[in-house]
Amino acid sequence: MRIVTSELVSNAVLHSGKAEGDPITVTTSLAANVFRIEVIDWADVIPVLRPVHQRRSGLSYVAIVSDCWAGSTTTPFSVWAEFDVHTNGLVRRPAPV
Repeated sequence: MRIVTSELVSNAVLHSGKAEGDPITVTTSLAANVFRIEVIDWADVIPVLRPVHQRRSGLSYVAIVSDCWAGSTTTPFSVWAEFDVHTNGLVRRPAPV
């Protein structure tokens, strides 16, 4: 999840068109066994999101690692990724005895 959070934040900083130092918002939530990371960059522009499979882009990793991800179609612009806590290995299991 760290790499997904890092990628979403990096994209917000690098591609939002906002000035250096402008705020972004990172939120996380857990509901119905789904962990969600959302990054809002407060940009006035809605970019086209697509993982580039010919070369490993950050969004390619987001697509591979998360269970699902998408971006908003309205402003302020946000991108989110979700993880099923049971199937994505996020549940801490007791060590074998």
